[in-house]
Amino acid sequence: MWDGFFDPEFILKGLGIQNLTGTIIDLGCGYGTFTILVAQANQGTVVALDIEKEMVVATQKKADQAGLVNIHTVQRDFF
Repeated sequence: MWDGFFDPEFILKGLGIQNLTGTIIDLGCGYGTFTILVAQANQGTVVALDIEKEMVVATQKKADQAGLVNIHTVQRDFF
């Protein structure tokens, strides 16, 4: 259901988040909706942060399933 609220590919293209080589931080990664697409569209490392352990686990699981090695998930409060 969450994926139906946004068009993540359209949003990321509009922001110009593609073909980057540096580190990208995803604050509040949630289910990895944007994290996965960002990692696929860029060569740099994506650091995915979320305060909820379940969200970090969900994002890492999606990264593993997609064979992405450029995602580093961290459970952390970034306030």
